Amino acid sequence: METDAHPYVTVDIYPRDWDPGMPPHRYFDGSLCMMSPTDWSDMFSIAYLVAKTAVWINKWLYWKKHGRWPGLSQD
Repeated sequence: METDAHPYVTVDIYPRDWDPGMPPHRYFDGSLCMMSPTDWSDMFSIAYLVAKTAVWINKWLYWKKHGRWPGLSQD
């Protein structure tokens, strides 16, 4: 992604120093599926993405323990 594109497009989030495997809501390039790109708004901040990442990690922990991804999907 070009730096000039933010905040007009979402930022790709990649795990660093850990491998969550291939759970639901992770793209084949290794980035985390935070939201549909069409849901992105230029009103969102990096702080918003940090919070969304924390939610993703919480859901990942639940998935590891229970074998299903909690919450709604955009399938």
